[in-house]
Amino acid sequence: MRQESRQEAVWDPELYAAHSAHHRNQDQTFLATVRLMPGDQVLDLGCGTGEFTNRLASLVPTGAVLGVDASAEQIARAR
Repeated sequence: MRQESRQEAVWDPELYAAHSAHHRNQDQTFLATVRLMPGDQVLDLGCGTGEFTNRLASLVPTGAVLGVDASAEQIARAR
């Protein structure tokens, strides 16, 4: 039986946040294509440090937003 080695991605949350402006520049364009209702439930896959996740949460005040990321460091920063 062959064992595969899995390496976890390690991200520097501070470095990521400092260089993610190009993502934030696309947020409004994306949001214009989605009709969110106040009670919606949203899943943010690859949430990084959570900036967009927080923005989504403000758009669904009686709903819920869950951010998921493969990097424990990113999730720690998002919290």
